[in-house]
Order: sequence, then structure tokens, then C-alpha cells
Amino acid sequence: MRVFQLRLLAAAFLPLLFLGCGLFGARYTLTLSVENETGGQITADPQSPDYLENTIVSLSAVPSAGWELDSWSGVTSYDGESSSVLMDANRTVTAVFKPLLSRSNPTDGISNPPVVGFAPDMNEKWTFMIYLDGDNNLEDYALLDFEEMEKGLKESGNSANMNIIVLFDRKDDGALDTQWTDSRFYKIVPDVSDGIDSTRLYPPGFDPELNMADPETLTGFLKYCRDEYPAEHYALMFWNHGGGARSIATNPVSTVETSRHICEDVSSPGDYLFTDEIQQAVSAAFPGGIDVISMDACVMGTVEAAYEFRDLAHYYVASMSNVNAYGWDYADLFGRMTSGGSGSEDLAALMVDSYRNSTSSRTDQSLAAIKTSGLSALKTRIDLLASVLYSADKKVILEDIRDNTVKFFNEAYEPEVIAQPYYDLSDFCYMLLSNEAYLSAEVTSAARGVLAGLEAVVLSAYGGSAWGNYYGSGTDVKRGLSIFFSNGERQYNNASHYAKQYWYTALDCSSRGPYGFIDFCTSDEDGIVETWRELMEAWYDPFRPPVGFTPGCW
Repeated sequence: MRVFQLRLLAAAFLPLLFLGCGLFGARYTLTLSVENETGGQITADPQSPDYLENTIVSLSAVPSAGWELDSWSGVTSYDGESSSVLMDANRTVTAVFKPLLSRSNPTDGISNPPVVGFAPDMNEKWTFMIYLDGDNNLEDYALLDFEEMEKGLKESGNSANMNIIVLFDRKDDGALDTQWTDSRFYKIVPDVSDGIDSTRLYPPGFDPELNMADPETLTGFLKYCRDEYPAEHYALMFWNHGGGARSIATNPVSTVETSRHICEDVSSPGDYLFTDEIQQAVSAAFPGGIDVISMDACVMGTVEAAYEFRDLAHYYVASMSNVNAYGWDYADLFGRMTSGGSGSEDLAALMVDSYRNSTSSRTDQSLAAIKTSGLSALKTRIDLLASVLYSADKKVILEDIRDNTVKFFNEAYEPEVIAQPYYDLSDFCYMLLSNEAYLSAEVTSAARGVLAGLEAVVLSAYGGSAWGNYYGSGTDVKRGLSIFFSNGERQYNNASHYAKQYWYTALDCSSRGPYGFIDFCTSDEDGIVETWRELMEAWYDPFRPPVGFTPGCW
């Protein structure tokens, strides 16, 4: 009897003995981790403090109300909120939750076109100074727009009240006729026939091949217009490619990685005109400023670019988005200068309305007229927003909000994401307000402040359906300016985006080319986030110059 009991005891303890010796397989622990703990939790099936080797554990991500699963890490396989992990070692599985963002912009779909009309006053002449840079792949379109200027002046019948002076630079590719030198000055005359019929001008001392990317060329052109065609009002109109707050390549040490710039001159390869150089040229020719500066060029409607001209023009007209290759319809613009007001505000509003009319068949165009007098106050409001965004310590959520904001670049083309990471400033602020449950009262208050600042500076603005399908005054739409917002840690060619965006600075880098001089980027450099640029510095990797550069400029 006693022998039988011992045998039973031995039979009961033998599996435990073998298991303790590992003969039945090792056991491993599973650690479950959640980023943004308020966003949700993970459940495991089966649930155990440890698991026999090769056990498959089923996992489920359970988001909290108002959150959603963003990603898994450490799992063997996953399908949405469900995943599994093979326990062949100690494992750690992480679920990342993100806010279930709301998207609401009350200005989307607004259509309240302002009353538009402009005609030069009989007693106050206008001089239009058009910097027509066709020395690049846009030459054919430059020729078409030149002809449109002649036709528009003919249609308006206002040639006695305004001068349209054009510096037209063409591409010297060997195909030009023998009567054409590469750079020419013209005074536009009324004409409806094809071809160039305007009056050729011969300023003293000008080279027949001008570098349109050289600020001295621009300064000379402006001074010539000022001295030879004096007027009560002046408008400076740029025509070329555009790049917003920056120019040149994203890596000047090696190959050019992007072609975003302002005023490319292929006869002077590698040279581009920077916004700061435009500022210097206008200041030299017109210390008291002019009426209007406009940009018939892509993505020049950034708050940083507009800020450059806050003291140099009453109005700044530019597009947040890429401009179509045909550019503005100058026949329509000049042809409609027949009635209405005669001030800079009237002209700027007409520019917006004319471009909207000429691009009505497209969904991806935009233009805005900005009152420069309010830009300093707007910058103060943006810098306050930057400061409270940093203090809120919600970087992941804010980046998600950024990524869902209207953007003006091709996300699939990495060099463009680096070169022009411009987002609709108004839409970003409305995204903050739409998701205030995740943010502080200080953030939403600052966002409302920026929207109030935009309302004060926007004279009129429109955007196609790709950008919100709106048209109206600043009171109606509160939009028309974009802002640089780096994708920071996103990698390209073994470096973060921010490491390649060394050009977003106010510092003097002139020893290697003016890769900065952006007034909007000025800061106290005291280690405290007080400006938009400092927010980028604080959020992303410390500023790392490309290989081959020496310290000192940053």
C-alpha cells in the first residue's frame, strides 16, 4: 500500500522536475508597452506572467475614446488593431496610439468675392516694373506673357496713364535670331498682333547678357525705371520659378537636389536671386518703399517671404501653391484696368481676382494680396504660438496635426518635402482649434491670435478646391500665407530633413553664399523657445551642417 502511494507521488512530481530542468521547453516573458498611455491599452490572449517557448500570443490594441492605433512594434505579424507575437525569446511589444483628429476649417467653401476695380488716376501715373526672367526652361511661356501685356494695354486704353517697363532676359541656346540680344529692355505698347512689337529701350551701360540672379541687375533696373519713368505709384512684378523662403540646393557641397528657387538664370549656372537680395535692391532704389510687389512664381506666398518686404511695399501678392506654367493672364490683368479705384489696394485685389478668373478650370491654384503693415504684429503672434506649442510638450500630437494640415508640396517626392515644407498657416491654426481637447488653453488662445493676425493682413485671397475652395477678404477667409514647418527627423540620404534645411536662418552665411538672411528667423538665441525657428531647433536634431562645411555660420 505504501509502495503504491510513493509511486503516485513520484508520478505527480516527475513532470515538475523535468519542467524545472528545461526538458519541456524554456519559458519567456512578454512585456507590453504603450506610447501615449491615455490613448489606449493592449490585451493578451492567453494572459500569463510567462510563456512556454514557441507559444503564439494574440494581442489586441484597444484605443481610448478619441484615439486610434498608429503602429505596432515588436510583433510577429499584425492586421490593424490585432497582432500576434511568437514567444521564442523575451519579447517587448509596443502599441503607439494617436489622437483621432478632427478636421474642421470654417473657411472652406467660402465664396464672397470682393468688389474689384482698378484704373490709374489721370493725375497719378503708375509705373509697372516687370522683371521677366525667361533665361531658363520657361522661356516660351515668357514670350506668351510678353504678348499678353501688349494686348492687355491695348484693351484697357490706359497707355497714357501708366508705363509698363520690362526687363526681358531670354535663354541663349543658339536658336535665337540674329536681331535679338539675350537681355532687352522694353516699354510695352498697345498691340494685339502676335510677336513683340513694343518699344526697345537702351539704358546706358547695360550689358546685353544680364544675370537676372544678380541683385545688381535688379537694382539697376529699378533705378532706371525710377529715373526715366517717374510716377506717383510703382509696382514691381517678378516672373520666374519660385522657392518661397529659400533658394539654391539642399546640399551646396555636392549635387543640386532640387530646382526650387527665385529667378534662375541658366546663362549664369548656380546663381539664384534670394529674397534678402530683392530686399536690398528695392531698398537701394526706393528707400521709402513702393506700392506693390508681386510674384508670378511658385510658393512665394510664405509668411517668411512676405515678411522680407514689410517695410518696402504696401501690398505683397503671391501664391502659397505652385503657379501654373502659363503664369498670370496679363491680357486680362492689364485689360481690366479701366474703372474703379486707383490705389495700391485696388491693384492688389485686381491681381488676385484676375488670376482666379484665369485659373478657374484648375483646382490647385491660389493667390493672396497681403497688407504688409500688419506683418510685424502677425510675426509676434506666430512666435507666441511657437512658445506655447513648445511648453505644451505635445510634440507627437502636434506633428500629427501638422501632417493633416493643407500642404503645398508633393509628399511622394522627398527633395521637394525638404525644399519647400510649407503648410497653410490658417489651416494649421484651425486644426489646433478642432483638436483642442488634446491641447492646452494657452495653445488654442495663441492659435486664435494668429488667425486674428491673418484676418488683419489678408486683403483678399482665393484657393482652388485642392486647398479649400475659398475666395474672399481676410475677414472672410483668414488665409493666404503658408509657413515653413520641418518634417524634422524624417530621413533622406542618411540625414534628417532638418540637417538639410540649414537655409532656414537669419544668420550671415555670406562667405559661402547667402543661405540665410531670413528676417523672420531672427531670435534672441538665449536657449528659450521664443520664435518659430527656435521651435524647429528645439524639436529636431541640433543644427548639423553638411559634410565639408566648417562651423561658424550656425
